[in-house]
Amino acid sequence: MKKILTLSALLLASVSLFAAKPLKVAAGSLDVLKEDVTATVTIDLSQATFEDKQDFKTWCEDDYDTRVQIINDSFFEYFNKYSKGMKLVTDDAPYQLTFVIKKFERKMGANFGQFSMKIDGTITIVEKSSGETVCQLDVDGVKGAADFVENDRFPKTMDTLCKEISKLK
Repeated sequence: MKKILTLSALLLASVSLFAAKPLKVAAGSLDVLKEDVTATVTIDLSQATFEDKQDFKTWCEDDYDTRVQIINDSFFEYFNKYSKGMKLVTDDAPYQLTFVIKKFERKMGANFGQFSMKIDGTITIVEKSSGETVCQLDVDGVKGAADFVENDRFPKTMDTLCKEISKLK
């Protein structure tokens, strides 16, 4: 019995070691995120799909502009809340942070009717003066907290994403 329990524990531990991380450095260094610098931000939804089935803008219909504003505002707010270094600003800054969102995907929550939102995309930070990409992050399935209201899922996902960015080492 002890052998079975020990084997089970080892298997679970090894599976967690190989689990894909939802956020990873694809190029460059995280150093810029830890520095006391500023960046302007652009969130690009032009390639975004919803559940791999349709264009995000088409899926949103009349709520598209509202949802774009919610996504922009919440990313800006939560990035600045959790970042220990770089801060996002609306005026001129030495860096440009561009977040290209490729996919939104709903996942059923613990309670009937509650869904969480997963997000995929790429975050690129460019030094404006040189045009050099100093950091690129792959976002692969970062999942926000569940909610009943669609428009409340986006800020929760941005909150989780920005927390994860601040934890990168």
